[in-house]
Amino acid sequence: MALKWKDVIPKFHGSYEEFSKFRQSYDRLIHTSTLDPGRKLLILHDRLAEQPMGVISGIRTYHEAYSKLVEHYTSTFALRSEISRTLESLPKINSQWDIKNMTDNMIIVQEKYAILKENRMNEAFLESEFLSIVARKFPPEILKSSDRFADTGNRCEHYMADLRYFVERNQRSANILKYVEKRSEGRYPTSLNVEIQNSDNNPDRSFAYE
Repeated sequence: MALKWKDVIPKFHGSYEEFSKFRQSYDRLIHTSTLDPGRKLLILHDRLAEQPMGVISGIRTYHEAYSKLVEHYTSTFALRSEISRTLESLPKINSQWDIKNMTDNMIIVQEKYAILKENRMNEAFLESEFLSIVARKFPPEILKSSDRFADTGNRCEHYMADLRYFVERNQRSANILKYVEKRSEGRYPTSLNVEIQNSDNNPDRSFAYE
């Protein structure tokens, strides 16, 4: 048992964003198990780094310690603040062809969006501060494509879909350009032109999903 939970349950270092993942594995293996509460408390202590241990310092009963930890790290205000700081630190992408940095940004944004979507209390935050910060990190035409959803309460959802489409479309275009350049140098056989033909025959759609 000891080897199993130590291998599966990650050490929790105090990030509000990471608490959900920690809690999922911890609850599945320990909290909902039939282990003695005293044993559960020892395991909980073992899986907490110094910062989260400070949250439950001095608490001697398992259920009180667990409840205190959950209450502290599921604070919506603290989670939003931490995510906002993370998003603000992302580099601003000025060129739509800066695909690597744009993709790196998008992966982080998608992860934070998924975390916030877990709680309906974050809906207004997603439509306001979250979207405002994220939109400043990418080319402005992505945001413009969802203007008509501004007062619907789900513009952020449309923006996230448009962002993914924009990045994937530009990545495909870049791949085609590389192919054309290499083909012109005689590095690819002429039969490998299907993707280019398909792209020419299918003009871009408007971004925002209906």
